[in-house]
Amino acid sequence: MRIRLAAVLALGAGCAPRGCSPPEPLEILRDRIPIAEKRWEGVLLEIGAPQALPFLGEGWSYGEPATDGGLFRWAVSERSTFRFESEREGAHLGYFECEPFVYPGSPAQWVSVIANGSELAPIELRPGRERYPVQLPLVRGENHIELRFRYAGEPTRSSKEKRRLAAAFYRFDVPFDDWSARVGPFGSIANGIFVPSGGSLSFFLELPEDARLRLEVGAEDPPQLRAPAGARVTVTIAGEDGEIWKEAFAVSRIGAETWEREMSAAPESPVEMTFRAENHDLLLRPELLVPRVEEIQESKRDPASPPSFVVLVLDGASAERMGLYGGEGEVTPFLDALGRESVVFDAAVSQAVYTIASIGSLLTGQYPERHQSVSFADRLRNDAVTLPGILSGAGYYTAAFPGNAVVSKTFGLDRGYQEFFPVWEGEGYTGHGDSVVSAFKVWLEGRPEEPFFAYVHLREPHFPYNPPPPFDTRFGPDSPYPGGIRDTFLVEDLNRKAASGEPPSKEVLARVRGLYLGNLAYADSLVGEVLGMLDPSTIVVVTADHGEALFEHGFLGHNTQLYEESIRIPLLIRAPGFAPRRVSDLVELIDLTPTILELAGLSRAPEASGFQGRSLVPALAGRSLPKRKLALSRTLWTKPRYSVRSERFKLIWDSRTGASELYDLESDPEEQTTLESRVREGYLREELFLWYREQERLKAREPLPDDAILSEDDRLRLESLNYLEHLPPKPPKEKPR
Repeated sequence: MRIRLAAVLALGAGCAPRGCSPPEPLEILRDRIPIAEKRWEGVLLEIGAPQALPFLGEGWSYGEPATDGGLFRWAVSERSTFRFESEREGAHLGYFECEPFVYPGSPAQWVSVIANGSELAPIELRPGRERYPVQLPLVRGENHIELRFRYAGEPTRSSKEKRRLAAAFYRFDVPFDDWSARVGPFGSIANGIFVPSGGSLSFFLELPEDARLRLEVGAEDPPQLRAPAGARVTVTIAGEDGEIWKEAFAVSRIGAETWEREMSAAPESPVEMTFRAENHDLLLRPELLVPRVEEIQESKRDPASPPSFVVLVLDGASAERMGLYGGEGEVTPFLDALGRESVVFDAAVSQAVYTIASIGSLLTGQYPERHQSVSFADRLRNDAVTLPGILSGAGYYTAAFPGNAVVSKTFGLDRGYQEFFPVWEGEGYTGHGDSVVSAFKVWLEGRPEEPFFAYVHLREPHFPYNPPPPFDTRFGPDSPYPGGIRDTFLVEDLNRKAASGEPPSKEVLARVRGLYLGNLAYADSLVGEVLGMLDPSTIVVVTADHGEALFEHGFLGHNTQLYEESIRIPLLIRAPGFAPRRVSDLVELIDLTPTILELAGLSRAPEASGFQGRSLVPALAGRSLPKRKLALSRTLWTKPRYSVRSERFKLIWDSRTGASELYDLESDPEEQTTLESRVREGYLREELFLWYREQERLKAREPLPDDAILSEDDRLRLESLNYLEHLPPKPPKEKPR
């Protein structure tokens, strides 16, 4: 990569006398500063940022944007905890940067700090954002902080707000050397970041074509105009194979230094761009300027007459086990045949490895962090805009036939449907998908003539692994576990043993896989039945909410792992007028809602503006899709694991521990060997943090989800689907009056 001095051009160059000015370039580093990697001698915990999640304990809410471009997080009870690592021990001065929650008539807020079991003098928090010094007894290694507040008040800004706020925290830092600046190390000031001497700021990103580096350097309220001798900023750009470019900028006049460099060529893979302050604490304003590219909006499809739709969801169906995706044996003959008539997406990724969040994403076209229905305590909000809701408002006849009790009114996943048939509650329910297909058939035969949208959700191949004959023994003998695996405690026992180093025997493993494939083959036969009922003009979509792990990585089931067998799902779309083809582009489940709306001619509907997915209609027509760099997925849990996947590489990051796994899916498709690559991992992690921060910004503007109230029948059904350990606790029984 060549880098040369930038030429300075007049703004009006190349325009007519009363003509144009070139559009302002994009600034792509400023927004990344809060989640950039900071390295120095001391301790820094940016409490509002996603990278702080592994260090936060009880009593914290989600991150929210601060006025200076950074992030903060509310302490939401009378007690909050966090931990941090220290390379030093003994008494050191630490700083909390925070402000109390204040409401009319609120008392003065006090906080007691307990550091490594030692209670320190309480601190009165004054209104407004301030830095509070605290003498801390540090130990080498892991340190623990507990904060106890005088009160946690009730906010009044939203009737939906459920949090009890105590104080907003921005950062915690421990400078091991003297620190006299009024902002903390790496603090934001005057649209810049205050980098301590010897400290560095690193960004991991793909370097765009025609980018221009601009670096401004200053210091906070300098008493002198000239910098100390030797003060400088060293900028380094490194790729996978080492250093690409390096330059040191000598600082001679603090507050008056600006440099620009033009990047004439960009490497094909991500880079690490590092800014290091040397011999002086410096206020840096690094920026990478990129020309704006005007996006060309394609004309939207406007069908002559609204088509009907059937969306078939196979619960827990991994793409890799189907014949059309390379699976072994004759497991899915009907789906394989459908694939030869459809547009097949080879790299479709689910947004969650459990049903409630995944189907919430399918219905809303939003990531789980946006629609917020992410646990069995959540109910999709009444104000959520859903695909069936938009279609119903446009004259479609909409109905749902779920065979999984999670897709229920209890969790708000009936939003927008005119008719909702909880098949598992009906008389004659067999416990299998044939009941779902029968209910759909009865409805289809009696439906009105207008266009319809039908959602048909088969429970299979999801647990219990109990396919009916002849599928129960199609892929192996009826032992062990004659009659299949229905007992959730058996699955828990197998997983517990596998986690402790006792993997299942070859016989058990073969039986588990044979039963799962039997479930999948049974579901495939039901797909064949549904296809036989439909008019050829009906648009058919087949997909899954998530996949299923069969001990490929020491675990049976879903909910908690993000390997390919769990997140890569089938996606087939058969639509009249679109020739069959394979599409290799990375796509997500959230793309289905905008795709179906465009096929229905409703992409311009006023409600169709809050989607985070994109329409796949260009791919159906054989045109290229705008390149999606990454696809995101998550597990269950309040602090989940996340995966961020490109077409070739995937990072799994655990927000509870900070542990990460990097895989090269091209050379290691079974994800058996973690890859060591600081730049590649740093890039995927930074993109994940950027995405996560954007979801939290959006979340902060909206009310929290409604509470799901589970009946005893709800609990029994969910326990039968192996969700026992993930259910919220039962509410206490009311005492008799």
